[in-house]
Amino acid sequence: MRQLQWMVLKRFPGPFLAALGLFMFLILMQFLMQNLPKIVGKGLDPIVMFELIAYSLAYMFTLAVPMSMLVATLITFSKLVETRAWMVIRNAGVSLLQILWPLLVLAGFITAGMWHFAGEVLPEAGFRSSGLWLDIARKKPDFLLEEGKFYNGLQGYTLLVRQKAIWSGELRGVFLFDYTKGNRRQATLIAEKGYLASIGRDLLKLTLVNGELHRNIQDPPIRYERVQFHKYETTFDTSDLMFRRENKEGIRGDRTIAVSRINTIVDSMQAELRRKERDFFHDLQRGVNLNQKVDALATFELQTLLDSVKVADAPTTRRILRGLSPKNKQQVYQKAIQSAQQRVSMISVEQSNFKFQQQRIDEYIVEVYKKRTMAIACFVFVLLGAPLGLIIRRGGLGVVAAIAGILFMLFWFGMVNGEKLADRGFVPPIMMWASTTIMSSLAIFLLLRHQFGHLGIPIRRYLQHIPLPHLPRRKKSPPIPS
Repeated sequence: MRQLQWMVLKRFPGPFLAALGLFMFLILMQFLMQNLPKIVGKGLDPIVMFELIAYSLAYMFTLAVPMSMLVATLITFSKLVETRAWMVIRNAGVSLLQILWPLLVLAGFITAGMWHFAGEVLPEAGFRSSGLWLDIARKKPDFLLEEGKFYNGLQGYTLLVRQKAIWSGELRGVFLFDYTKGNRRQATLIAEKGYLASIGRDLLKLTLVNGELHRNIQDPPIRYERVQFHKYETTFDTSDLMFRRENKEGIRGDRTIAVSRINTIVDSMQAELRRKERDFFHDLQRGVNLNQKVDALATFELQTLLDSVKVADAPTTRRILRGLSPKNKQQVYQKAIQSAQQRVSMISVEQSNFKFQQQRIDEYIVEVYKKRTMAIACFVFVLLGAPLGLIIRRGGLGVVAAIAGILFMLFWFGMVNGEKLADRGFVPPIMMWASTTIMSSLAIFLLLRHQFGHLGIPIRRYLQHIPLPHLPRRKKSPPIPS
């Protein structure tokens, strides 16, 4: 038994390391093809470029390890069938789980390592990588601009560039929309070409050549102004946009915060939200006599308050309004209705604030689930790859790669779409585990099928015990005489 288990373990590291190296190479090449033209020739220190690539390797490693686990497991167990070793193992009375559990222990250690790496190391690498990208953008301001796309990173301005020369930095077909004086006083600058340059740390200068200025003058007399220019220069304040590398703390988002800190942040945010909701509803119930008790924000509707707001014809009301003219009574009624409407508006605003805070909490929880899902996938893919490898038999490396690619694409598709839906509030954050649950269920089904044989429902045997109505036999028609 130990020899068989050791044989399976010896077959696993080779395909795993080969697949890991291949996937890392492919992902790295894709990264370089996409980003290398943007950073080469910008006057950057080569150490900075290598540092940027090194920080990006963390995300690539997080993707490559689960894929490599799946491919290595498929290859390992398909080779058992191809070399007829599985036939010997099965004839010896050894089950799949008996030779698989040492590999599951190894997968557990890898999963534990990825649990820590994805939760602690990956956010820090992502934070430093994003800081380097912004530092490169500060070094070369036109880095963030994309051809044919509006750029809204400058406060009060929108920039559109038709073409951009990567090496010289020249911008062609420049459109600058100035909203600093309001939409009604919008100014539009159109130029044949332009240049962006940094001035100090917090200023950015845009130089336009051969263009026109179009704007509406709202001050009397109202007129439309068109001015041609040969050279036009303007500056932008980028103090809120630019990143300084000496600021090691910086501003972190949900993707660049370690999971241990996210859990603390979520706990404090949830406690604060519950306190605000409790105080809000206590104040609401004291101010308005609702017909039903409000237990949670999710079940509270404004229509409940609107139905309860009415001028009651009670003895107290008649005593207060006694002696008033009908006109004065109508004014009192109008003021009461206006006060109720203001309160309804206030409640609507508070509801929106509560929903926004809950959405922020869900975004943090979704990010935690995403990192945990990538770690758990290492273990799940071993459970799934073992029985699938025995089914593939002699499919070859092409079939293994195709099956692994399809499974990982389905897993990634479910996880990414679950993240988007959960971030937007359409589904609860727990739906991030949907793809992992489906893959785990399929893996357990295939393992039990190999362990105990066919697990199908004996429908044919059950159908034999169901009494069927006796139908009258059709009489055979007499043969037609020749």
